[in-house]
Amino acid sequence: MTANYKILGVIVMSITLFLLLFGVGVILDQELATSNIVTIIAYGLAAGLFSGALAFLGLKVGFIVFVVGLAIGFIEMFRSFLFTQGEFGELAGLLSLFIFTALGLVLGVIIEGIRYLLKKKSPTQ
Repeated sequence: MTANYKILGVIVMSITLFLLLFGVGVILDQELATSNIVTIIAYGLAAGLFSGALAFLGLKVGFIVFVVGLAIGFIEMFRSFLFTQGEFGELAGLLSLFIFTALGLVLGVIIEGIRYLLKKKSPTQ
């Protein structure tokens, strides 16, 4: 997994960019202004960097938890975009994406920290 960290980061970044552009541009049918595009690119880069860093450090479980959190965030964002009327649905969808992504990153790091401490504490034979 350490050898493929660049590829994993680029894949996560590309998928994140595509899904955000699809959600905001197509599902919401919003005109994408320059500030929106810059924000979407920044979020995609951040997601790619976090996933690439987790893969580079060999934190497989943390990477998986982060990607699952990102996927749940996108599912919740699309659900909110499709089934909630008004601007509240747009705001709630984007906030849910941010919250689930952050939760996945924090949980992944906590789980990897616990795994590290347990491995360090256990006697080696």
